[in-house]
Amino acid sequence: MPYSAQPSILILSSTTEGSGVLGTDILDSLRDEGCDVDLMTIHDDRDDVISVFSREELKISFLGRVRRFTRKKLGLQLDPSRIVSGYCIYYLDEEKPPVNVGIVLDKIKKKYDFVVVLFWHRFLSFSTIRSVDEKLGHVPWAFVAVDFSTLGGGCHFPHDCENWKTGCGNCPAFRSHDANDRTHRNFLYRKSVLQHLNVTLCCNTFMRDNFYSKSPLYAGKPIEISYNLIDEDVFTPKDMIATRRSLNLPDDKFILLFGSQQLYDPKKGMEYLFKALKIFYDSMAENERERVLILSVGRTKDDISQYIPFDYENRGYVAIDVLSNLYSVSNVFVCSSVFDPGPMMLNQALSCGTPVVAFDNGGMLDVKQFADVGYVAKLKDARDLAEGIKHVFTMNRNEYEALRSTCRETALKMTSRHAIASRLLSIYSKMVTN
Repeated sequence: MPYSAQPSILILSSTTEGSGVLGTDILDSLRDEGCDVDLMTIHDDRDDVISVFSREELKISFLGRVRRFTRKKLGLQLDPSRIVSGYCIYYLDEEKPPVNVGIVLDKIKKKYDFVVVLFWHRFLSFSTIRSVDEKLGHVPWAFVAVDFSTLGGGCHFPHDCENWKTGCGNCPAFRSHDANDRTHRNFLYRKSVLQHLNVTLCCNTFMRDNFYSKSPLYAGKPIEISYNLIDEDVFTPKDMIATRRSLNLPDDKFILLFGSQQLYDPKKGMEYLFKALKIFYDSMAENERERVLILSVGRTKDDISQYIPFDYENRGYVAIDVLSNLYSVSNVFVCSSVFDPGPMMLNQALSCGTPVVAFDNGGMLDVKQFADVGYVAKLKDARDLAEGIKHVFTMNRNEYEALRSTCRETALKMTSRHAIASRLLSIYSKMVTN
């Protein structure tokens, strides 16, 4: 295939809501670079996005899911997706995609040079990928790994299971003792598709070194380092005092922010954060303790204020613009995740110029290669996490302001629209020239 300096690109992503906004952000960033780009998703109200279903069709589809769910709950229909609590599997049968392949193919009205895949659930399977690749004439693909969905036989997160290293089967999510269970059959089908697919797997260092480089599915396939795009015009530094006042927050407090969509998720390591806050509290004089305010965003099942010795507020689930403001008014963002391919919040905070204290895993493995943006603590070491918080708390004004500038500069180099679009185009160029 001849090299195209400005390739025509198709992005496939199941959603544009929540973290799925990554799809429209990449769409816009590639268009800024002069590329002809389309995004296909299940549904989006934007006129320049290819929606697989109209709003009316989406309602019908939703009602169908409600009926099936109700029948399963009433015991009138077998629920093949019943899995052990804590596991999440979207791809129960790779040969039966969530959306009919014919519908997807009918939405493709032109040729594309390059296909980028983001979120899969409720939309794509490897059966879809195979059919689209055949229609487009075997063009280059990039699988951008936003999680571990494409690692093995279909689980969203593998937890402690390592069956994906040997082809899955005996899946603990189903309490399976069958080496040829549905996860192994999914694995074999995926492998058969990947053998004929010109694909590059794109992920961060944590995912590459610990997972995708060890998956038999991607043996012989190129794996490139990439990051999630953070819109630098949305997540941007703001006047701290004025923004604090708009949020009814005190001018003179040291504000520590933490958060997640689901704070009760064990992967988020809240137990280590709570221990770190107690250690930090015990190390301080009373007048210092009064200077600290802890903020959190995200859903929680229980009242966690009992575990936080400082003044504390939970803002719940907040809109993107409010989240950006909360980063900007915070003196530090603390990420206690212990098993996470990201999180995106780490990079969002940096884009707002907010220093980060985090464990040495996930996205921090890449960030620390660019610059010192706060503190990198030993994994699952609450005392070291507390040391990181204290490190930022005790900085003098000049040191702290310089650190905020470094955080913003690092974000622009790593995760800005131009940085991510350039990275994808570089990956495409490498694929067609090699």
